[in-house]
Amino acid sequence: VKCPPNAPPQVIQKFASKLLKSIQLFWPPHLSQPLVSSFNLNFIKAYRQIAPNAPIGILTEKITKNVIQLAKATPNCTLHCDASHLNPELTKEITEQGIKLLIYTVNEKKLGLKFLESGAYALFSDRPDVFLNHR
Repeated sequence: VKCPPNAPPQVIQKFASKLLKSIQLFWPPHLSQPLVSSFNLNFIKAYRQIAPNAPIGILTEKITKNVIQLAKATPNCTLHCDASHLNPELTKEITEQGIKLLIYTVNEKKLGLKFLESGAYALFSDRPDVFLNHR
């Protein structure tokens, strides 16, 4: 979700409410709820307040203590990080804390497999064909 980074709280709340209402109106009820993710931590917090059980993802380029603490404190939350700021050791350190880590954008099979072996929950890729034969 692209929410303006410096939006006032009332704008963020309204945006979160409209998104939730849209999902409730248009998302097929027989499917799992969509994962809502954003770089805007205020949006993440606002959405969590009105949708306490919805899957939510914190998008970040770099891992910080603040982001890790927020991910751990937020129920049904995943952490999404830029692959260029991660390595398998950091991936393992994060996932051993019980955080589901999704890594973007991984287009090399060897690197992707290292991330998965280190505990990554999922990968985002522009080249999913590279991973087709992996089980």
